Amino acid sequence: MKIKLLTLSTFPRKDRLFWQCVLIPTIAVYHSYDDEKHMAINLEWLFWSTTILIYTNDKRPVYQIENI
Repeated sequence: MKIKLLTLSTFPRKDRLFWQCVLIPTIAVYHSYDDEKHMAINLEWLFWSTTILIYTNDKRPVYQIENI
């Protein structure tokens, strides 16, 4: 498992055409099922956004629990 942290600032500046302000703190979870399996946890508030990417494309075998 590999974890990656991304941050983004959308603070208004004169040289940017886009800015965003999130007034209510937001948490979102995304899950991808393609070849590069990963989950993203996104936290947003005011002019800041943080994303935690958790890659789960582990090649170890997974064994199912049999019904008892």
